[in-house]
Amino acid sequence: MGSNPIPGAINEPTGFVEYLTKARRLALPRSYTRSRIIWSLDNRINLWDLKAFENYIEDSKVTNVRKEVVSQIYSDWCRWKGGRAINLKSNRERFQKSHIIHERIHATCREASNV
Repeated sequence: MGSNPIPGAINEPTGFVEYLTKARRLALPRSYTRSRIIWSLDNRINLWDLKAFENYIEDSKVTNVRKEVVSQIYSDWCRWKGGRAINLKSNRERFQKSHIIHERIHATCREASNV
């Protein structure tokens, strides 16, 4: 019987918090916070569906920094489950583009309200 190189891929009792504290070397309070964020996401979307996650993040009304943090947490969760991590760079570019579009919309609304 071979060893499992990916933590959490087969044996889940170790838990996401333990994976974050041991494999990712995060402090315990930060690991608990990240675990609660994943739990919250799991109540809103299907975590196994990457498109659902991307749509949820794009539609969220939070700052781009917060979107990047949640994407990083989701990427950690994917690694823990034995999958590939998501590409954060492409998400960052998409967040910046959506931010620019939202700024243009707000500027247009402000101009219309001043008339």
